[in-house]
Amino acid sequence: QPPVVYTYPVTDVTLRQAFTGGYIYDTGGSEIMRRGMNWNTSGKVSLSNFEGIKEEGAGSGEFISWITSLEPGKSYYIKAFATNKTETGYGQEFTFSTGIGNIEIALEVENISFFSVTAHCILNPDEEVIVADRGFIWNVGNNAQDPTIEAHTGKFSKGAGNSSFSELLTGLSSYKPYKLRAYAINSTGTFYTESVSFTTLVVEDGTFGEV
Repeated sequence: QPPVVYTYPVTDVTLRQAFTGGYIYDTGGSEIMRRGMNWNTSGKVSLSNFEGIKEEGAGSGEFISWITSLEPGKSYYIKAFATNKTETGYGQEFTFSTGIGNIEIALEVENISFFSVTAHCILNPDEEVIVADRGFIWNVGNNAQDPTIEAHTGKFSKGAGNSSFSELLTGLSSYKPYKLRAYAINSTGTFYTESVSFTTLVVEDGTFGEV
């Protein structure tokens, strides 16, 4: 006979972790050799159909389990299991979804000059968020659209990191209208600020700008 197993509801779900466990009501007539949790992203979880497994020792009764190394923004199916000397029993199958990991991002601009501007990116990512890239993008022209990672005139990448940063953006053209955005990318997508519009200073006769 297989063991009789109950799956605890999933709680405390974050971007990459969740808390659950199980209870073995009946051993099925022989010693419990193996127990734990297994999960996947397609359903009908079993020891022959899983993407992740967390072993929790042996024996009857209650066990609890921290599930880690999940991926943000995904739906998972999970079950408790227990194996005695002859068969495996399963608890109910629960489903849960990990968070996407929000990134609060803001942009400030100052020191607009002939060929440059100073930009400040203020980042406040959720706990567990890993920012893979961050920086500034811009478009130029009277009818410039909001810049995106896919469509922009210029770009500065600060690289990976969760901290705020500032940069002097150079190589701009004199007396041109710009639309500037800060961006941050994690494993679930790209986060943008609203575009900030500004016009670089005009170089007049006798005026020496930056070189």
